[in-house]
Amino acid sequence: MKKRNIKLIFSLLLILLSCTASKPNSDSEKESDDLIKIELYWSNIYYKKAEQAQGWKYIVIHHSAGNNGNAEIFHNWHTEKGYGGLAYHFVIGNGNGSNDGEVETGFRWKEQISGTHVTVNSWYHNIFGIGICLVGDFNKTNPTSEQLNSLITLITNLSKQYNIPLENVIGHNDVPFGDPDWSDGKINATFSTKTQTTSCPGKNLKLTEIRKSVSEKLVKK
Repeated sequence: MKKRNIKLIFSLLLILLSCTASKPNSDSEKESDDLIKIELYWSNIYYKKAEQAQGWKYIVIHHSAGNNGNAEIFHNWHTEKGYGGLAYHFVIGNGNGSNDGEVETGFRWKEQISGTHVTVNSWYHNIFGIGICLVGDFNKTNPTSEQLNSLITLITNLSKQYNIPLENVIGHNDVPFGDPDWSDGKINATFSTKTQTTSCPGKNLKLTEIRKSVSEKLVKK
């Protein structure tokens, strides 16, 4: 599997882990070994090799906040930003950069690895959340009918395949902050009432209506 630069992610996670580390050891060799073990542990979680990191529990919807774009453009921009490449698992085009309603599958989905589509304050939703981005600024415009059709079909298929409940189909701005806890060999999170500070996926993307349409399609399947 081709590794991409996730140095920033590991650096932030190492800071988090240092808060719960055991008392300092002056033996630099042991400290180096501990850091290697920590990085390996998080590498296995990031690439979803660890058993406790496998599977999907959420679908997180985003908009690009711009009128143009596609998976390649976002991949290049996200690489420059230090996100380790395209942050999302899927991108749905609006006709400006890719075909209207076209679903582009990113490397994260092809390789079944975690996303980087929400901040490390909500890292649990990067590990277990499928990130879908629709091209457009839905605070100013509406998604196209083709985009909505593709989104509803994609959510329907994913929620059925991975048993994701509709209440776990959420917008970026619905993602809660959560502190991950792996002390018992599992990955759990204690969520706060604070959510991501963003208007994404935009006021004109009606998630309630989308969930209803998905529910109707699931009944027919």
